[in-house]
Amino acid sequence: MRLSYIMLALILANPIEAKNYIPYGYKFEPGASYAEKRKPEKGRGTYRKDPNVWVYSREFAERFGMPEKWIDSNLKGAEAIAYRVDVTNTEICGYFGDPSSCRPTIFCLFDVYLKDEDGAKLPWESHKLSDWSDWDASAIYLSVQKKDDDLYWYDETRGRRYGRRGSKALRSISWVSGKPKRRKNGKKVAFSSHADMYARSYRRDFYKGLDLIQLKSCSMATHTARPVNIDFLDPMPSMMNPKNRLPNGKINHEKLEVLKKRRYAKWFAGTPPHKVRLPDQYMERVNVYDKVVRQKRSLEAEAWRRFNKTKESRVHQQPAETSLWRRILKWLVE
Repeated sequence: MRLSYIMLALILANPIEAKNYIPYGYKFEPGASYAEKRKPEKGRGTYRKDPNVWVYSREFAERFGMPEKWIDSNLKGAEAIAYRVDVTNTEICGYFGDPSSCRPTIFCLFDVYLKDEDGAKLPWESHKLSDWSDWDASAIYLSVQKKDDDLYWYDETRGRRYGRRGSKALRSISWVSGKPKRRKNGKKVAFSSHADMYARSYRRDFYKGLDLIQLKSCSMATHTARPVNIDFLDPMPSMMNPKNRLPNGKINHEKLEVLKKRRYAKWFAGTPPHKVRLPDQYMERVNVYDKVVRQKRSLEAEAWRRFNKTKESRVHQQPAETSLWRRILKWLVE
């Protein structure tokens, strides 16, 4: 019994760290490389077709067995980026005034792989992990009916917003592009155009020293101005944060305005907490892929098809009953 207590004391004094744990009999064997998985050998089994447009660092390629052709040293602020178009099972109906006109939801997704030290700079709004999205799940059909469910998202003590879904956990992301320009007030801005991006899901510590964030944006995939950056901005100051309230509990609007101006000043100057520079050649490949895969199935393309079809039917329609001579002949006969 005494020996058991001694052993327990030794274990507590020198706990075994999880990072040093190796399963019994474990022997590391490198997985098949990207190219090896896709060799068109006779009698070979099935393989998974890759729909992504890749760009990555040499270190990332060597670490995960990726081909050299997509290595680009001009990628800055990220270890890798993969773009693809996903078509979901969720349909949206009622287009063009027709209740039966339905289209599947299409997502333009950028998987961004970041080093931990860069991920630590991001404006995380939740400590929780998320590797799924509610956009193609049953949760999208739920609508809050009670105050308690609505306020559950807010933590008044810490002034944070904890999201139940991945899209709520990371805020303040934009893509920016083009050369610097001057605003109407004369102040210089580090870019000429921009648009919001949204986090669909994320995995912190995806691999050792690596985070994975999935961002949505079809506008960036079609944009042609260069250069293109993804800016991870300071979070917009929240009126829910107790620090932004007056002693009587009311919102301190003056303080909020000061914080907002500081936030935008850093962004306009091109110095957000973190930015990712996408290589120009990579964006050209993304543009080509997007035209082939998404744009022909886009809502805009469908609207043009319907317009041209209606226009064509009107041209070929025989206006026999409404022509002037037909009406005169009908009047004479009657």
